[in-house]
Amino acid sequence: QKNDFELVSPSLILGSKNAVEKGIECILNTQIKVGGQLTVWCAQYNPKTLLPEMARKFELVSLSGSESVGIVRFLMRIKNPSIQVKAAINAAMAWFKLVAIKGVKFVDMPDASQPKGKDRVLVLDTSSVVWARFYEIGSNRPMFSGRDSIKKYAVSEIEYERRNGYAWYGTWPANLLNSDYPKWKDSTGR
Repeated sequence: QKNDFELVSPSLILGSKNAVEKGIECILNTQIKVGGQLTVWCAQYNPKTLLPEMARKFELVSLSGSESVGIVRFLMRIKNPSIQVKAAINAAMAWFKLVAIKGVKFVDMPDASQPKGKDRVLVLDTSSVVWARFYEIGSNRPMFSGRDSIKKYAVSEIEYERRNGYAWYGTWPANLLNSDYPKWKDSTGR
């Protein structure tokens, strides 16, 4: 009944609260376990089975270094989080630390041999930390795919159009790890 929700009928409050609780339950149930350890979430799931599923041809079943950040941010906003919510957040943060790729950056480089005179490549940069968009479930290896849906382990192995037209690497978890998570831990006593 605040922050522009004053107009919402009070009769909808309980149903909305229950829907959010069911959503949180679904989030907790879909966090991927590998070897009994919680990791993070996939980019997309089958709406009926809730199993990890491929989306677009180049978005294979995987652990997500990007979409999982938004899920963790949502869970961190829960007031008085349950033990399960805390465990989910802590496990995801441990996974982000584990799969961080240090010493490289994904950048556009001039390349006259390429269609647009440039190419997206990984370059050495000792001050940089990045995460892959997708990681193979079980091995945590960064993985990539072009429109042929064939899994590759190097972004340079996929076609130019996909290599240059998608966010294969990013710094998505950086603020979570460096700022948000420490504040959350202090505020929850965990």
